[in-house]
Amino acid sequence: KASDETGVMLWSLHLPFDGRLSIAHAEKEVRERSVSMNLELMKKAADVGIAHSVIHPGTEPTAPQDRAERLKESAENLHLLAEAGLKLGMTLCVEELPRTCPGNCSAEMAQLLSAHPALRSCFDTNHLLGESHEDYLNAVGSSIVTLHVSDYDFIDERHMLPGEGKVD
Repeated sequence: KASDETGVMLWSLHLPFDGRLSIAHAEKEVRERSVSMNLELMKKAADVGIAHSVIHPGTEPTAPQDRAERLKESAENLHLLAEAGLKLGMTLCVEELPRTCPGNCSAEMAQLLSAHPALRSCFDTNHLLGESHEDYLNAVGSSIVTLHVSDYDFIDERHMLPGEGKVD
């Protein structure tokens, strides 16, 4: 109601994330609960005209020996959620993440985005730690439909105001 009254367009909903709500969690019950809750939130968002949902493809820490399995689980659940999004008229946008999280580089993001042709991405300018923005954008830039813009020091995510860090 407030957005209608003020003329503000609600563009996207960021789906919840933490270690207990991961679509790539090691425990099947947690993954299923996460998918179910995300579906409910996507339905509510679609009902009020929100056309994009942003989702984290996993959480951390992700141990190197578990990485392939976490990416597989994430891709399977991204496929399910993208299918649901199509039925709701909503685009599911996968956000790249820092450090040990699944989706922390363009290669993993390309792998995750290939789980469904309707998947798109949210580029967070504050999350890349292992490759340059230019290399990342050259690899997966055509999939980007929404942004999270903040600055950082290239050491860890900082969520600084633009111009306070090192992003060009």
